[in-house]
Amino acid sequence: MFTGRSALHALPSPFAVVLSLVMAITALLLPVRVDDAWWHLRAGRELLARGELLTRNTFSFTAPDWPWFMHEWLSELLFAATLEKLGAWGLVLLAVTLFACTLALGWRVLVRWEDTGWAAALCAAFVAVLLLPAFSLRPWIFSNACFAAALLIAHADLQVRWRLAGMAALFSLWANLHGSFLAGLLALGALLGGAVFGQLAKRPDALGLRESGAMLGAAVAGCFVSPTPVDRFLHPLQYAAASLAGRQGHLRELLQQNLEWQPPSLASPFGWMLLGLGALCATVVLASRERPAWGHVLLASAFCAMAFASLRNIPLAALAACPLLGRHLPQAFRRWRKDGAPPRLPSSHLPVPLAVLLASGWALHGAMPTRAELARLSPEYFPSGLLEQLDLHRPQRPYNHFDYGGAIQWALWPHVQPFWDQRVDCFPPEVIRDGLTLHNAAPGWQQVLQRWQVDAVADRAGSALAQALRADGRWRVAWEDGDSVLFLPLER
Repeated sequence: MFTGRSALHALPSPFAVVLSLVMAITALLLPVRVDDAWWHLRAGRELLARGELLTRNTFSFTAPDWPWFMHEWLSELLFAATLEKLGAWGLVLLAVTLFACTLALGWRVLVRWEDTGWAAALCAAFVAVLLLPAFSLRPWIFSNACFAAALLIAHADLQVRWRLAGMAALFSLWANLHGSFLAGLLALGALLGGAVFGQLAKRPDALGLRESGAMLGAAVAGCFVSPTPVDRFLHPLQYAAASLAGRQGHLRELLQQNLEWQPPSLASPFGWMLLGLGALCATVVLASRERPAWGHVLLASAFCAMAFASLRNIPLAALAACPLLGRHLPQAFRRWRKDGAPPRLPSSHLPVPLAVLLASGWALHGAMPTRAELARLSPEYFPSGLLEQLDLHRPQRPYNHFDYGGAIQWALWPHVQPFWDQRVDCFPPEVIRDGLTLHNAAPGWQQVLQRWQVDAVADRAGSALAQALRADGRWRVAWEDGDSVLFLPLER
């Protein structure tokens, strides 16, 4: 029988087993997506070279003087520096590590009140599955870790002053990593709302009114630690307002064509898993026979509603459910077992995951020795053959598929500049309108090509515009590989 701090602490805990499996799968069997990472890498490289934030959309010929606010400058700097120092495998290892840290932070929230062993570990595994939509090499991957850290700090068993300091420090980083720091403020606002309800009902909530209000204030203060503190708040609000208003509907139409902005369908696994998350929360709360905290109910409900509105919010919904599950899981577990929680051997959460992390890094280093091979992770966003042809012909005013813009910036800028790219917040409405007209081959697409003096079209081989150009007598196919196609004018 083992007692105290046995030497067998090297035994893996249930969570260590789950975390190791998740890390191994994401590192070796389910590689990170590299979709719109390319323009982030270009922005980070320019930031490293210039030593100052870019303020104009210099990467595109359609809007070179249009204002651009680098609201993700710290993420882009970290991405570019990692690629420069460690290469492609370093970037992938960074993504795997951030994914693992997010899961570990979420698990710490799950066991904040009591560690229920395999029950908490299996809940963490379910959360890991719901985190997969965000497993992409982009600033959003930092946000998930920051969101989980904010929930952990809010519920940490520490003096209030330390939690306030931690919250301010966290948001001073988060506000410069990604604009989704507003989601963190919303989460703290939900906890504050729960404290208000508890005060009115004269029942203590998850957090007291004073401490929840102070933490929200500390988080807001931390957001002002930025090169552009006022714009740090205004930009995401303006972006959200523009997407709702749609800039006469064009921005909203563009976002709706992006899968991550669409609501989850019950025809997809994530739609059913989101319903399963709600069912799991309801089951655990009912099984515990304890009144849930208003703050936790508001938190989980708000982010579940956001997840049903957009796929990109599913990871936040999974993390937002952790406080509710963590508070009620121990009591539900005891009622289920009837004889209380079983004794567990002393174990550790670190040795096995660290070993898997090192092994994954070594495997990635051997499998991805060059930067160019990073494109293999998401070839639909980095058409290597098409980029070679663009470099060969070097058109001055090409139209490109929306998803190709970042790759063109990374590989060919400034010799070739794209028509548009994934930075939808730094293009004037007429560029988005005309880009959608070409993308859909809508009436008037020929006039748009003439107005912008387009001298090449780089698009997907089966797109509506590609089909229209094949039927048009003024363009010829200069190159095609089945996935991408390059059109040039007949006279060229």
